[in-house]
Amino acid sequence: MKQKIIALFLTAIMAATYFSYLAVAANNLGTYPAPFCSGGVCNFYTVFGSKAKADDLVGGSDVTARLAGENYVLTSTSGGTSAAVTGEGARIDTASNRLLFGESLNNARTSITSTDLPTLLKSGEVADDNGNTFAYTQDMTLDNAATVTFSTSSGDLKDPAILVDLPTSVSSTSYIYSTRVTFSKLLNLSDPNVLDNTIKLFGSDYTIGSGSTTTATPYKLVLFGGANSVTLKEGEEQKVTIGGAEYTIKVEGVSSATAGVVSVNGDTVSVTQGGSYKKSGLDIYVSAVYYYSKEAQVSSMKLSLGSQKLTLEDGAEVLFGTSDYVENTLVSLSGTTGQGISKIEVYVASQDSEKNDIQVGKSYEDPIWKTFKMEFSSTTPALDSTNNDEILMSYSGDRTMAIKFKDYYGNDANLEFAYNNVSAITSAPTIRLMDSNAYEYHIKEGENVKYKDYVIVNQGDESHVLQLTNLPDGKVLSTDTLRFKDVITGTLYEKTMITSDCIAAYCNVSIQIGSQEYKAAVYNGTTKAEGYVQLTWNDASANSSDTGAAYGVPGNIVLFPGIKARNGEYVYLVHNYTTVTCGNNVLLPQTGTAAGFFNVNCDLSNTGFYTFTKGKFSYTLWNSSTTAYLAMTRLNSTGTSQATGIAILEEKQADGSTQDVVYLPVGKTGTSSFKIAVVTPTFSDTTTGLASFVTFGSNSYVQRTYDVFGTQVTYDSTGDQGKITVSYPDDQIYTNIFFLTNDATVSTSTTGSGTVKKVVPISESVAKIDTDITDPATVNKHMVLIGGSCANPLVQKLVDTTKIDAKFTCTGGTPGAGWETGKGYIFYVADAFATGYDAIVIAGTDALDTRNACSVIQKYDNTEIAAKLTGQTKVAVTAVSGAGITTLA
Repeated sequence: MKQKIIALFLTAIMAATYFSYLAVAANNLGTYPAPFCSGGVCNFYTVFGSKAKADDLVGGSDVTARLAGENYVLTSTSGGTSAAVTGEGARIDTASNRLLFGESLNNARTSITSTDLPTLLKSGEVADDNGNTFAYTQDMTLDNAATVTFSTSSGDLKDPAILVDLPTSVSSTSYIYSTRVTFSKLLNLSDPNVLDNTIKLFGSDYTIGSGSTTTATPYKLVLFGGANSVTLKEGEEQKVTIGGAEYTIKVEGVSSATAGVVSVNGDTVSVTQGGSYKKSGLDIYVSAVYYYSKEAQVSSMKLSLGSQKLTLEDGAEVLFGTSDYVENTLVSLSGTTGQGISKIEVYVASQDSEKNDIQVGKSYEDPIWKTFKMEFSSTTPALDSTNNDEILMSYSGDRTMAIKFKDYYGNDANLEFAYNNVSAITSAPTIRLMDSNAYEYHIKEGENVKYKDYVIVNQGDESHVLQLTNLPDGKVLSTDTLRFKDVITGTLYEKTMITSDCIAAYCNVSIQIGSQEYKAAVYNGTTKAEGYVQLTWNDASANSSDTGAAYGVPGNIVLFPGIKARNGEYVYLVHNYTTVTCGNNVLLPQTGTAAGFFNVNCDLSNTGFYTFTKGKFSYTLWNSSTTAYLAMTRLNSTGTSQATGIAILEEKQADGSTQDVVYLPVGKTGTSSFKIAVVTPTFSDTTTGLASFVTFGSNSYVQRTYDVFGTQVTYDSTGDQGKITVSYPDDQIYTNIFFLTNDATVSTSTTGSGTVKKVVPISESVAKIDTDITDPATVNKHMVLIGGSCANPLVQKLVDTTKIDAKFTCTGGTPGAGWETGKGYIFYVADAFATGYDAIVIAGTDALDTRNACSVIQKYDNTEIAAKLTGQTKVAVTAVSGAGITTLA
């Protein structure tokens, strides 16, 4: 079961809380690894002195490795639905090949054998009167005529449901399943020595009866099954209990070698050998008549009581008794005329056109052998699992559309995202990515983000929806602040600007957003409304060649950055007025590799449109002069029409490759007075027989469908504007369908969930040497400084600024009096080089001292060590233990 992120800590919270966290002076060696790593988010550099020795490098590497393990998100295993069989049963799929929505029953496997059902499908043999044996095997085959789908079962259900749709006609190439018996050598059904002998088929004993033949076609096998066999002498009676009822059976007389009279509870019937009869509700088959003409010998009969006659004739339906044909069954008897049969196969389809489905929690009883059933017990995950992520798109007033969902960290996202920015909708694109105040969403890297506008960023697969809430107006002062607010978490990301960042009319500053660093080109106008910001980033996570971002200039342009939602799906805000300069490279969703970018190579002679795909996304491109316009085609079939909406990219399916897309378009309603409205969703994959909306009989305004991933989409057109609800599962849904013997049951349970740490790899360089740091006040990182003041100039800088006691200085290459032989030292320095950014110094006078101090920090959560570090800002270390740590004055 995939892990999902829960809302215990947020990536974004870390950056927003640095300043308030430090303002109360709470940080010390006892709070480590915070704030270097807090809530699973790390923001630090390990800085080695350029004069560092090998032992400094080794010890510092150990500290860095431990810190890297703190870059995690708290996750919970979501649990799941499991199905266990009591008795004999077998899945129709396998652990490595699950049966998914939209698939036929034979998609996972095509046969069930005695390995799966050792009792029901047990191999056997028939013995004739001469002692010859005929071995046989039993199995079942599955066909593609029955599929898992979402429907009303041809109108039989009021409201649609997930079900197995069963065929209502049968052939050898179209059926639900077949039962098959294969003989090792030909069994001659016309041989008198074979008649009246026993064969066990699919869990029941049968007697091969007269009327069976392979002398001519069509071949025929007559069986009498479920019987109690008794042999009674003439005039003898016996009480038997069959099916809970008691009967008195008597052979009244035997008149010839083939005939006689039998009574049941006193009710007589004339019988002949090989015949079957029903008297007083009891089925009787006369297996044999033993007639003796001499008075000294008593004649007798062998009777099968409670037997049911079953006739299997090649090419015909199965016949019970003399007139009860089983609709939509087909018998196939293979063999050689005059010699015998080699195979018995019975194909089965639904017997009732009004009950031609198996719904979840229901079963289909085998109509022939009556010893087993096919049961659709449940789905995994459950259809109504509480772990499903609900995405709701609905109107917010006449002119605004909103979407609600949970982000990857479990935070509630509620975004007004689509707005009709003119008083009446015309044929021109007027529904734009805006909120109700007409503040625009920017979904292209490097666009001009104006005051109060929104921008979506997703560097390093860490997505944020940011609103620009402050930027300088007029000349930039040292007190001016660039500020973004994450509108999902409420987190503020700020950067205080200085005039040295500015060149002419713009300023270039880096800003930390979550765990990622972005380049911001700030163009300040006379007023805030006249200014704007361009955010760019190196998105190597999406494309390994996208490392050329500069201030105001993207490398490969990220287009349609996604917002990662709770269960791992991505939500994209999309419009059809996205413009790109011809010749640019753009990174589109699902591009993935270094060669995955799309080059906007406009054909200026082409005045029409052309389409292309990336992954499961389809696009329309059209151009005017040197500008191209790009739209997601499935939001609307025409590039110049409305194409604003939401696209949801699902996770990879069980095959490990396929990722489908659900499109939620925004449109209009009305003819003269217009309102914004949802319109029918579409899907990238419609080849499975799913993804077609089915209307509810209980409410004609509601339509619903599923796709092969198991995503449920409900389109409610109630009122003018409607709403769309998407229920996205935690994992791709698969079915739990079994063959079960009649006495077997399936129990469904939900496995428990748990919480674990999921480490997020650190993909940026965090190991530096002091010469990499030109000005530590501008780094915006916490620092782990390895080496003392003689080895690491940044430590000497802390001494010079009185952040560390002067006795730990290094003058002319000579360490100060504070550095004692045999001791390592650990200092915690708050606001080391800049407000809000701390440092830890780990050093010693020789190699062993430095290694011991590094090991203490590496083992910070050891109970004894933690007790000695709590509340301290400077300690000496003589050994890697609690006893080896002393507090410095």
